[in-house]
Amino acid sequence: MNGTKIKIITGIKDLFLLTLLTLAAPFVIAIDVLIIGFKGIPETSVTELMQECLLFISTVLFGTRALRMPKSRGFLVLVSGFFACLFIRELDAYFDKIHHGFWLWPALSIAVAAIIFALFYRKTIARPMADFIGTKSYYHLLFGLIILLVLSRVLGSGTLLWKPVMGEAYDYAFKSTLQEGLELFGYMLIAYGSFLFYRQSKCTENDEHAVTG
Repeated sequence: MNGTKIKIITGIKDLFLLTLLTLAAPFVIAIDVLIIGFKGIPETSVTELMQECLLFISTVLFGTRALRMPKSRGFLVLVSGFFACLFIRELDAYFDKIHHGFWLWPALSIAVAAIIFALFYRKTIARPMADFIGTKSYYHLLFGLIILLVLSRVLGSGTLLWKPVMGEAYDYAFKSTLQEGLELFGYMLIAYGSFLFYRQSKCTENDEHAVTG
């Protein structure tokens, strides 16, 4: 099979997988709203649980590669630490049982620890980061973060958008459902990008071992 056919087949596979990811987000929302019967998306919903699982997976994937790739360790620790902070933020409802806003302290501790650790490997930050930019994994992570941190906040803003549009018919449950659905889609892209990076770096590592072996 020549290179052209391989690229076409790879493109079709990517289209199929991204379509499944796109449909998965509203499917999970439908489970919470239509099957379980939640009004809006509470902290104990399937949607929230899925978000937390995807973030945990992304954290572990980059953390695992940080252990196995000393030449990229500083950069990978920072990425893993960033996702770990997001994971802690998603657990804010549980930390609020200790004290409102308590999630900030474990998140800050992880951030500081990741930064300090990365400083010991500061020479393994810039070059691996530059090599990562432009890869397929990078773009999935990039678009996932944009959806998570920008689109979900703007399009899911009740005060900015939906209250003026819906007027007296405005329902917070609508805003919550839309925002959490967008966040879930963003997390799915991030987890998929993390998996692509893990798989590619694993293949590269195996090839290097085969050559040296």
